[in-house]
Amino acid sequence: MSVLVADRITPGAEGAGPTSAPRSTEEIQSIEQMVRTALGINDTRGDLISVVSMPFESGFTEEQMPEPSLVDKVYPFMPVIKYSLLALASLMAYLLFLRPLMRTLRSVQNETKPMKTVEELEAELRGADETPLLGGPGDPWPRFVKKFWEGI
Repeated sequence: MSVLVADRITPGAEGAGPTSAPRSTEEIQSIEQMVRTALGINDTRGDLISVVSMPFESGFTEEQMPEPSLVDKVYPFMPVIKYSLLALASLMAYLLFLRPLMRTLRSVQNETKPMKTVEELEAELRGADETPLLGGPGDPWPRFVKKFWEGI
């Protein structure tokens, strides 16, 4: 088992960069004992462990971070934007589709019936169930003609 431990970084003097110093032997032995205990390393079984202190690369700390782009600035607000657009789309669907559909359905229910004909109105006044049709059983003309000829 190998363990690599970073050197200790000490801040430099004014104007100077930080410097790294290797860990002391007491620190390395303490780390080795912690790893032995954690992993259950047994020397009689032939288990080996080595702990080494080396400087880690620190060049990435000297690089400047790029300026955040517009996407990086807007990204935290994406959930709010997403739900706002969803609410706007729902409102538009209601105003453009559902509301006119409901108006149309209401107007169909309130549709006016066509006006009655003269024959239907006369039949209502007489109390007849059916409107007399010319030449039909309720037509008054044949009775008139019959009475006329009987009277002559």
